[in-house]
Amino acid sequence: MFNINQRNLFIFYFKFIMLLKHLNIQTKIIIQILREEKMQNKKNKLKLVIYLSVSTLLILSSINSFGISTSILDINLIQKKNQDNKVTLNHLKTEYSSVYLSGSLLKEYKLLGSTKNNLNNIILSNALGDESYPSMVRNEYLGLVAYEFNDGSETEIYLRNSDDYGQSWSDETRVIAKLNQYSIEIDSPSLCIKPLSNKAYGFFKSPLKNSAVFGYLEIPNITKLNHVMTYTFDWTGFPDPEDPSITYDFWDFDTPKIISYKNTTTPWVIFLTGSTNYSYANWDGACNNSIMISFNDLHYPEHYITLIWFSYIEHCSNISVSGDYCNSTIYGVCEIKNGSKQDLLIFKGNPYLWYLGYNLENQTISTNTNLTHPNIFVTEDKVFIVADSESNGIVLYKKDIDSSIWRYNNVTKEIIPPSSNPNYPMIYSNNNRLYCTYIESNNIYLTSSIDYGHSWSNPIQLNSVIGSVVEEYRFQNLVDECYILWTDNRDGDNDIYLALLNEPPETPVVIGPSSGVSNISYDFIFNAVDPDNHNISYIIDWGDNTTEWTDFYPSNNSVIINHTWSEKGTYIIKAKVRDYYGFHSNWSTLNIDIDKPEIEVSIKKGLRRSIRVDIENSGTCNISNLTWNITILRRGIMRRTIFKVTGNTSSLNIGSKETVFNRPFGFGFIKVKVNVTASGMDSFEKTIKGFIFLRFIRLRRFL
Repeated sequence: MFNINQRNLFIFYFKFIMLLKHLNIQTKIIIQILREEKMQNKKNKLKLVIYLSVSTLLILSSINSFGISTSILDINLIQKKNQDNKVTLNHLKTEYSSVYLSGSLLKEYKLLGSTKNNLNNIILSNALGDESYPSMVRNEYLGLVAYEFNDGSETEIYLRNSDDYGQSWSDETRVIAKLNQYSIEIDSPSLCIKPLSNKAYGFFKSPLKNSAVFGYLEIPNITKLNHVMTYTFDWTGFPDPEDPSITYDFWDFDTPKIISYKNTTTPWVIFLTGSTNYSYANWDGACNNSIMISFNDLHYPEHYITLIWFSYIEHCSNISVSGDYCNSTIYGVCEIKNGSKQDLLIFKGNPYLWYLGYNLENQTISTNTNLTHPNIFVTEDKVFIVADSESNGIVLYKKDIDSSIWRYNNVTKEIIPPSSNPNYPMIYSNNNRLYCTYIESNNIYLTSSIDYGHSWSNPIQLNSVIGSVVEEYRFQNLVDECYILWTDNRDGDNDIYLALLNEPPETPVVIGPSSGVSNISYDFIFNAVDPDNHNISYIIDWGDNTTEWTDFYPSNNSVIINHTWSEKGTYIIKAKVRDYYGFHSNWSTLNIDIDKPEIEVSIKKGLRRSIRVDIENSGTCNISNLTWNITILRRGIMRRTIFKVTGNTSSLNIGSKETVFNRPFGFGFIKVKVNVTASGMDSFEKTIKGFIFLRFIRLRRFL
């Protein structure tokens, strides 16, 4: 069961104030140390919170957009002010382009983004070096991948994007991070994306200063990689508030993970492990390999970044985190050392609780064997964790969100030989179906479960070349049930490969009339093929501001759908299809010209004391099913119908007319009313008044 313990909280503010003088931009850091509570137990290690400024400067040029890297540089001046525990530090900032587009530096790359074999293995990178550590996000048909590249001398991070469901990929874009005005080596990319949007965020760290440097990047639109901003932080050299000759450092930042968070103040949260010797007076924040969490300051997100760590939780590694975007709680799992073996530490919480001083709610799962390389996935109502079990293969722990009881299943026991040694599992869930990948004997496999993990399908090998998968932690990425990435060395060096388990449907064929008349329903035939034989649904835009989704139908089955237009005009019918997984086809179009019948009705005195009614087709199309009703009413107190006639014709060609003669008999004021209807035409009515005496008729005026 989770326990919440209140501990002393010390908040350190590092306020960056930008001062412009000549051509230099100077930054003033103000460290303010606040003690919120008295020490209750001096032996307890403390949770510490550090705020670092994230001042953003965007410089626009006529060619490119540039970003700014924020970093803590060498301390130039230390001043102690009175007894208010405030310390002022001055150092420089610089600005630079945050990305490097493919150019001469990357000419040696073989851009094989569209290369594809019969098992849907797509090569994302195939440079003359090693690529690894892939991380991918997507929004419908758009995708973005980050990965490490090492040419033997240093490691860099590159980005690629796709706009066709991952079937082809753009050229590489190098991510630039700077410290002390110099580009630095970076690695360990991690991406997240705001759901239903193209805005993404990423994490990177650097091996500099014993891995004491990390940062994040903003990608406003994953389709435009020439506008990416990076922010870099050096977590070394913090002076002791009482003795500035003593400085404190952080080191060994490792296994980072960034996730999106449903909050405009802090749209991302970073989790990683790290160590520090930070202490102050009787308060000890020193720790080895503790869980550390970073996010935008909740009060001043434009200027500060917060780092929180829990020094009483140590010896952690291999963090994995997940959360339902609609829920504020984030769940995580990591390895924690327990004597000579590794257990699982499961934790949860949210930035607001941690910011207010609450500890990390946590519990440990311990067995008689090592549990390593955990991976977690959270749905709206369930939590799933998979891990390596030294003697039991891949194991699954699961629970309902509102429950404290964890249930256990074995993923691989019944589906692989007993001598197998599966490693590095990843878990994903969608529509009550679980998906799990693992690596065994240098092959990557996928298995699934439709009963929440009680039983699992026979595994599918994803790599098309046997024994080509590199077995390392986080060298693969289970994005969802359709996209799985891994590091592959089939060509002699490490490359990033993608298994695309689903393809978008083909463009539908639309058959129907090219012309018609308003207010008449017309049938159209729609047919499309899904390469994976999934059921498909049609979206149809009829061109008159009406759009409809159909039910799901089998692939390659013709579907008949009808539609009616009410106004004259040329309409463009557009149709596309989506499959069960949300993959869309391209649009197909069909034009239809809709005409609208037009008639003219005249009422006048005819020969031999009659009333003549002419009904003429004055439009540009033939009229069918024409019907008319002519009624002569006596007006006044003695109102009644004195004459009525009805007629029809099956068609009336353009310019033709029907003439009807009426010879009523009566006395008094009258009203002659003519009502006409026809296919595709609204009912038309015309009225004229007059006077009748026996058979003498005088028509006076229109109503």
